[in-house]
Amino acid sequence: MAKRNQVSSSTNNAPEFLKQSVGQILPAHRKLVVIQLSGGNDGLNTIIPHRQDSYYKNRPNINIPKKDMLFLNSEYGFNSALTGLSDLFFDGHLSIINNVGYPNPTRSHFSSLDVWHTAGDGKNIPMTGWLGRYLDATSTKGDQFKLKAIEINDTLSLALKGESYKGVSFENLEELYTELNSNKVSSFSRHYEKKGPLQHEILDYIYQTIYNGQQAVKNIYEANKKINLKGQFPKTGLGADLSTVAELILSDDETQVFYVSHGTFDTHVNQVRQHSKLLKTFGDAVKAFVGVLKQHHKFEEVCIMVFSEFGRRVQENGSKGTDHGKGNNLFLLSPNLRQPGVYNPLLSMEKLLDGDLRFEIDFRQVYATILEDWLNTPASPILHREFEKLSLFKGRESLQV
Repeated sequence: MAKRNQVSSSTNNAPEFLKQSVGQILPAHRKLVVIQLSGGNDGLNTIIPHRQDSYYKNRPNINIPKKDMLFLNSEYGFNSALTGLSDLFFDGHLSIINNVGYPNPTRSHFSSLDVWHTAGDGKNIPMTGWLGRYLDATSTKGDQFKLKAIEINDTLSLALKGESYKGVSFENLEELYTELNSNKVSSFSRHYEKKGPLQHEILDYIYQTIYNGQQAVKNIYEANKKINLKGQFPKTGLGADLSTVAELILSDDETQVFYVSHGTFDTHVNQVRQHSKLLKTFGDAVKAFVGVLKQHHKFEEVCIMVFSEFGRRVQENGSKGTDHGKGNNLFLLSPNLRQPGVYNPLLSMEKLLDGDLRFEIDFRQVYATILEDWLNTPASPILHREFEKLSLFKGRESLQV
């Protein structure tokens, strides 16, 4: 049976030796890294409620036996593939928030991601994302040369699309820089630099976008060339993506938001082996990422939020897998957590709602708390209504980011 140091049996608080003092002032330069576990991660086989008999009754073929889990306390254990995340938990850098969801949830991947990306209600989907609206609220005209939000992907997620400002997506910074400095693109930039604003509105927008993009990427590329993290990350897709994010954080203070995805976690068939492999990739990459940030004294400036668009059904299906569910857990990683450990207890599986875990924390409460207490920005104009904040960060004094 895999065990760690003896810990408190409380499910609401971190173990006593992990508790950290409050009142510490947060760093002035703060960054948010979002990791999306695409496809609907099975939270119950990630953080296992080993004291609930209903877990084993509903999952006779796919449950994680007690002998195979990494015990967190008398209530919960990590999937044994998550040694990387388990280490961060016992270092006091992880908060596990249970029972996260939203009213009237959908089981559709696309619809649910729309809700999470936009912070909408599922009825009227906004055309902008919650982080895109954050960019709108905090950017000025002088920010066109800054890459304030970056997604490591070939397409930009709706979450990072604002009305006036958007994030930038790319898979490889060097390839993007090379393309933007090709003769054809450079000719557009030189023309715009010489002639200035064009009379034709659409043409002016196109030329300005190319020019601004080339300048912004040039600035970050030249700073990034000085950083080399080869060999410090696992040789996986997520490892490569988080290596890029780490390089950008170490070379640039202007980018505030980073976004990466990992999956797919859509484990309908023969879940156990597939899920274990996905979790190991995730945990190992995150541990390496945090290790590099610590080494360069940057971790205190970073908050990592990990979410999935929904959880899985409590009862396993006939194919030794799980189908789309509703409520799930969400992870925050930071050295600035007010309550590291298990933030709140998992609701009883004896009282399900249509076979699913019930939710008690609206995910937009997490967003509101991150916006106000981490990114120092009023949340209600961005989320379009008030949400009760959670007690997530210590030293929540207002500071100018």
